[in-house]
Amino acid sequence: ESASTVAGIFGKLEAADKETGEQIATTLAFISPDEWKLAKELAEKVAAGEKLPKDKDLKKKVLRQADGAVDIAMFGRMLASDADFNRDAAVQVAHAFTTHRSVAQEDWFSAVDDLNKDDERGAGHIGESAFGTGVFYQYVCVNLDLLVENLAGDRELAAKAMEALARALSQATPRGKQNSYAHRPRAHYMLAEQGEQAPRDLSGAFFHAVKGENLLESSIKKLEETRKAIDDAYGPCWAAEAKLCVGKTGTLDELVAFAGKAVRGE
Repeated sequence: ESASTVAGIFGKLEAADKETGEQIATTLAFISPDEWKLAKELAEKVAAGEKLPKDKDLKKKVLRQADGAVDIAMFGRMLASDADFNRDAAVQVAHAFTTHRSVAQEDWFSAVDDLNKDDERGAGHIGESAFGTGVFYQYVCVNLDLLVENLAGDRELAAKAMEALARALSQATPRGKQNSYAHRPRAHYMLAEQGEQAPRDLSGAFFHAVKGENLLESSIKKLEETRKAIDDAYGPCWAAEAKLCVGKTGTLDELVAFAGKAVRGE
C-alpha cells in the first residue's frame, strides 16, 4: 500500500490485480536516479511505520526540479500529474530525410510453422515491409546553457553528455529490423557549430533534390554552399566549428572533444 501511494506521485495507477496485487502505471514517467532513490527510501519509511505527508508535501519528498539524469536533461519530460516538475528539453532533433530522390523498396516476407503437418501447408503470416536507403541529412540543436541548468549547474556532467551525444550521432542506429537489414552505417560527414546567435538548420540546401553520380559528394558541396550563402546574408551564427569528413578531414575524437569544450568554455 505504501509503495502504491509513493508510485502515484509520478502518475495514475490502475487497480491492483486481484491475484498478484501488482499495479501498472497508466501514464509514462521518466524518473531521475535521485527521485528513484528517494521514492524507495520513502516507501521503506512508511512501511516501517512513519506517516505519509499529504499531496504536495508528499511530492516534495520525492520530485526534484533539477534532475541529475542526463537523458531527462537532454530530452525533457512531462509529468501529467504535476506540471511544476516538467523539464524543458535542451536537445532538439529534426527528422532525417534524403538529400535526393529515393524510392521505397518492398521486402515481402512469410512466417511458416516448421512443424506443420502435410495436410496443413501454408504460411501462418505473410506481409511486406518498406525500406529505403540514401544520403540522409539530419539536424540537431543543443541549448548548452539549458543543459547545464537542467543538470543543476554540473558543467562537467553536461560536457560528458555532449561528448556522448556527438559520438552517438555518428554511429548509433535503431535496433529494430537489424536481423533483416543489418543497418549499421557511420556518418560520412558531420559539421558542428558553436555560437551565441540564434541557431539555423541547413535543410534549405535540399529544396531541390541533389543529382549526379556521387550523391554524397554532391550533398556535401550543396550543404557548404548553402551555409556560406546564409552566412553571407545574415552574418555567421557560429563562432567556432569542427568538421568530420571521412577520407578528407577531421576525426570523430576531434569532433567529440570540440563538443565537450563548447560546454566547458575552453
